[in-house]
Amino acid sequence: MTELFPEETINANRTCRTCANRQRWYIGPVRIGQYCGVRFSKRTTNGLLKIKVTNPACGFYKEERK
Repeated sequence: MTELFPEETINANRTCRTCANRQRWYIGPVRIGQYCGVRFSKRTTNGLLKIKVTNPACGFYKEERK
């Protein structure tokens, strides 16, 4: 059986800011919105879950390469 939402990681050092799945979308001429590329939402127009970069990382976390 596959889980839809993996368990939350319990590591305070990992946040959405350092996740490779984070996507930046332009909202108007000045603002940039942050969205998770693997978690979905029916409440946004692009179908992705809106996030804050200070959120603790979820089970889909992948380390961002520099």
